[in-house]
Amino acid sequence: MKGLAQESEDIGATKKTLWIAAGLIGRERIGCLAHVEQYTAGSPVVKWLYATQGRAQQLGKAHMPKIAKFIALHSFRAGTGRSSLIANFAPLLAMEGKRVAVVDTCLRTGNVSALLGFDEKAVPCSFHSYYAAQCALWQAAYEVTARTGEALSGRIYLVPANPTPEQIEVIRRDGYDPDQLADGFAELVERLALDFVLLDLDFGIDISTMSLIALADALLVLMRHDKRDYQGTSVIIELARQLDVPEIFLLMNEVPPSFDNADFEARVAELYSCPVAGVLPYTEEMATLQRGAIFVLQHPDHPNTHIMGAALKAIAAVTPAR
Repeated sequence: MKGLAQESEDIGATKKTLWIAAGLIGRERIGCLAHVEQYTAGSPVVKWLYATQGRAQQLGKAHMPKIAKFIALHSFRAGTGRSSLIANFAPLLAMEGKRVAVVDTCLRTGNVSALLGFDEKAVPCSFHSYYAAQCALWQAAYEVTARTGEALSGRIYLVPANPTPEQIEVIRRDGYDPDQLADGFAELVERLALDFVLLDLDFGIDISTMSLIALADALLVLMRHDKRDYQGTSVIIELARQLDVPEIFLLMNEVPPSFDNADFEARVAELYSCPVAGVLPYTEEMATLQRGAIFVLQHPDHPNTHIMGAALKAIAAVTPAR
């Protein structure tokens, strides 16, 4: 575990620099922290953070029904398995009779629609057409329960992302209006009688992701055993704490099978002072899963299915902060 010890030293030594690194956001993602010294605390994200701290909770959470729990899944980099995990969480909740909405807010990399067997280009409404005032958010929710191929006692709805190139540019620059988000989500929850809303956030850190993180009852940050993931996750957690997100969890994905998972989990939890919801080892079964297939349904007795179930149970136990 020498690598993890080194990450702890790096993060501790560069805490202030990492916070300032959030300035990259708004114009470009943090791809390499080698150039963070070029950015200042006067960046768009840091300014937004201080200008709106608490505002999203006051305007948003106060207006949303207490029935639903909002869980946001986020990662510093693309390819961590965020959308795949959401596609597995939704049927796990539906197996328990819960009514779940999966909301894809990704501006560039979301693929949860494909994982749930849904063609987002074939429908008129989406999360971003709602944001453009072209429809109500509940009208962009399509039931996909039957697409899982299982008889589930609950219901799964999907709100696809489908942003236009023009929207991507504007939203990454200006973020989302918390009032509009709150109104849309409140009506979505009420119309569909939802128990859970799972938010698939775009990777990295910018104003748009902060707008959505601020509305979450729980934030789950996915990361891999990679230097840039360790450093970037530190920034995400710091920002989420500044936004007073009630509960923050980590989930380690594609961990080398040779690792002692219990020891690794304890070290990561200590490193970030944050609970680790689970450690998912790399497995051939997950790596070679056919596109459109859902792992927990195809492999109900697999150890990774049990890990995902236990992680979801811990996160779902969070009380809505409203």
